[in-house]
Amino acid sequence: MIENKKASLLLVLKVLEKYSDEEHFLTQKEISELVYKEFNMSLERKSIAFSLTLLEELDYDIVKDHKKGVALFSRNFDDTEATYLIDAIYSSRSIDEKTANNLIKKIFNDASIYKRVSFPYLYKTSEINRTKNKEIMYSISILLEAIKSKKRVSFQVLSYDKNGKITKRLNGFIYKISPYFLVNNFGRYYLLCNYRADYKTLNTFRIDYMTNISSMENDPYFTPLERLDGDKYKNFSVSKYIKGNIKGIFLLMS
Repeated sequence: MIENKKASLLLVLKVLEKYSDEEHFLTQKEISELVYKEFNMSLERKSIAFSLTLLEELDYDIVKDHKKGVALFSRNFDDTEATYLIDAIYSSRSIDEKTANNLIKKIFNDASIYKRVSFPYLYKTSEINRTKNKEIMYSISILLEAIKSKKRVSFQVLSYDKNGKITKRLNGFIYKISPYFLVNNFGRYYLLCNYRADYKTLNTFRIDYMTNISSMENDPYFTPLERLDGDKYKNFSVSKYIKGNIKGIFLLMS
């Protein structure tokens, strides 16, 4: 009985998410028909009514109209937020086409089918010059964790040979760096770090050119930013550094 109630709740919620919004209400009969259409399962009206009441108790924004039926109003993203996120994904050259499509689909799935027609960007993600490095999201997660944990990371750098084919710079040389900040430059992501402690300076790497990135868990040689170049970076401001040294690059995360 409990499992049936859980299943009913989930199926009703899925139907409301997909087929209802502020302008589209569903009667209990329509919900039942859509549940059968989508999931090949039959729900009684009592079960649907119970699920709707429970969704309200769980603070879902269920709106009822005696003539029209019910609808789910609030979503994870409103129209403006969804448009902004889709535009950001669409314009980012650092996200490969497959990853961009998957991210946009997740945002689409949060909206009703009627709202999705307002977001045509899914079909444009192949029209811009995107990175071919599919590791980009994984690389960012590794770097953020390394920055937080103050650990060095190792990686190789991609390049292109004379025929335009992807290869590895310096015959696959492995870079070992102390990471400090991630920044964004009009859709491309960069890492501010120290490559060689004896140089005592900041270095910049484009993240979509980094491959085989790995956190150096047992490495004891992380160099704190404030130790670079005497007192130069003691009261370091990433915003001031970016404005004074890297035109057009904006802070992403730190």
